[in-house]
Amino acid sequence: MLNGQLSYLEGARTLVALSHEAAVRDDDADFRIFVAIDSDTDSLPLGGVRDYWDKEALARFEPEIQIAETWAKEHRANACSSLIKRFGA
Repeated sequence: MLNGQLSYLEGARTLVALSHEAAVRDDDADFRIFVAIDSDTDSLPLGGVRDYWDKEALARFEPEIQIAETWAKEHRANACSSLIKRFGA
C-alpha cells in the first residue's frame, strides 16, 4: 500500500483476512483501523470481482471508491508503517 502496488481499500481487506493468521487481538489498534475501512467499504466492488460487474454499475461506484481510497490513504499510512515494523521481515 505504501509504495502504491496495492490500493488501501484492497489492502485493508487483505490485512483483515491476515489478522486471524497473525493471531492479533480483536482490539489491536493497527488492525482495528483496517477492519473499519473494510467494513465501511465492503459493498464496493474492488479487485478481481470487478471483472464480473457491469461497466455502467462500476462507473456509478467509481466516485465513492476514489473518495474512500483517498481518505484511507491520507489517514492510514501510519498504521501501515506500524504493521511493517511489527511484522516485517
